Amino acid sequence: MDGQGGRDNWDRARGQLVLARGRFGIKPLYYHRTDERIVLSSEIKGLFADPATPRRFAWDKALTVTALAAAPRFSAEQMCTWFEGVESVPAASVLRVDLRDGRTTEHRYCELPTEADESTSAEGFVERYGDLLEASIRDCATADSEPGLFLSGGIDSSIVLALARTQVEEIHTFTALSGGTRANGDVEQASWLSRLGGGGHNHQVLFEPDLTPTPEEWRRLVWLTESPMVGPEVYYKHELHRFARHVRPELRGMLLGAASDEFNGGYSHDMGDDWTSFLAGLTGMNRITLFDRLSKRACRSSTTGSWNSPRPSRITSVPDCCGTNGYSATLWDRVSRSA
Repeated sequence: MDGQGGRDNWDRARGQLVLARGRFGIKPLYYHRTDERIVLSSEIKGLFADPATPRRFAWDKALTVTALAAAPRFSAEQMCTWFEGVESVPAASVLRVDLRDGRTTEHRYCELPTEADESTSAEGFVERYGDLLEASIRDCATADSEPGLFLSGGIDSSIVLALARTQVEEIHTFTALSGGTRANGDVEQASWLSRLGGGGHNHQVLFEPDLTPTPEEWRRLVWLTESPMVGPEVYYKHELHRFARHVRPELRGMLLGAASDEFNGGYSHDMGDDWTSFLAGLTGMNRITLFDRLSKRACRSSTTGSWNSPRPSRITSVPDCCGTNGYSATLWDRVSRSA
């Protein structure tokens, strides 16, 4: 599969249902099956529309999730959907379900390399990586609808912006404005990058200090993400999505520079002053990854879904809110509590 979605096909000749999922499992594909039937959906809520799907929390599996139980484990982490009887197609895998006898086969079509490739030079790796990155962003930025971009000012989202501009004439970017992003220079960098080359519109979004979720909002966010692994970061990202959709209703997709800062050399100042120290830092990160395997968690959630809650009580333009010239911010107020 080329992309981040899930897919289901009916193989009429073999009498088989074919289920597939993208390489990294970003978009889920859930199913519930019995001896007589199988129900599919991209959301667990869709499965619950079927009265026959059980609605019981899977405590036994949930308590084995390292990030939830905060306990060590000594075996590979098992996929957890949080609900009994609800399964998920594994990432980078194809399932074939024979509807005549229920026999199921699983084929993994993509594996991350485990051995070093000594046949390619460092320059060759850089060139291959650049080609793949450019092709990926080209595919994402040439959608039928207008794309947006969450621009932090870091290496990853800056690269995405630069390459996306080769595909679209203009692009709206969105940056969270806070004390931290102001102090580390991210907001000024994002504004400069957006203006560079023309065609950029950078929306710097200032959240009110008292913008904290109510218990009802937390409950709805858990319902949206279908996971108890919901923290403040998810809440504020969701609010940023809501703001983007409010000011640009025609947006149907958001480009992200997710988790590639370290891969592209970002945060290098935190990993030593020379190449030897940097490699030692990478080795330490690798040990953590091998032990914890959190990067391969199957329990992923999407915070980009629509939220049919009230519009914000007001949106206020705040020019030069931090005393610097060259950018302005928009104050994203608490949503109305009356509705």
